[in-house]
Amino acid sequence: MFSLLLLLLAPPFASAGHDYAQALSKSLLFFEAQRSGYLPHNQRVTWRAHSGLQDGKASGVTSKHKKSLILFILVFGFSWKVLVFIVSATKLQVDLVGGYYDAGDNVKFGLPMAFTVTMMSWSIIEYGKQMAASGELGHAMEAVKWGTDYFIKAHPQANVLYGEVLFLIILIVKVIFLFLLGVEF
Repeated sequence: MFSLLLLLLAPPFASAGHDYAQALSKSLLFFEAQRSGYLPHNQRVTWRAHSGLQDGKASGVTSKHKKSLILFILVFGFSWKVLVFIVSATKLQVDLVGGYYDAGDNVKFGLPMAFTVTMMSWSIIEYGKQMAASGELGHAMEAVKWGTDYFIKAHPQANVLYGEVLFLIILIVKVIFLFLLGVEF
């Protein structure tokens, strides 16, 4: 009798179960919102547009160019003209369009992305039937394919793997900050 009274008086959320299908659906929508590159026509997060379409194009900026970049910025100051010069002076060689942003900051980190895609893949192997029953298996497989397509691009030749893609201004700020700290290049 006491337990029946407790159930009747309990707040509604106490007797409600967890809606795992909704949690899965919202998780997969989150991954769609973190996509970088040319978005597919079936993108469900409609407020996002194509982004990061030049990723990898400036891959010619390597550690041997950092001193030159710092000197150039210190001599001429930073402006959009400097940024255009730096971008146009680098090699156009790698297509790193695609993949997932790390935290809404237009940066793609390869290792966290690889972990995430691996966990999604393993989840499909373990819980594929449940995902199919909730109608989310196709979205989960698309999410894995989006990540793996990027990883194929990030490994353009033997002994080369691009592990981080970030906006060039962030790179320049990082380089200047490290320079001011006295870090040797």
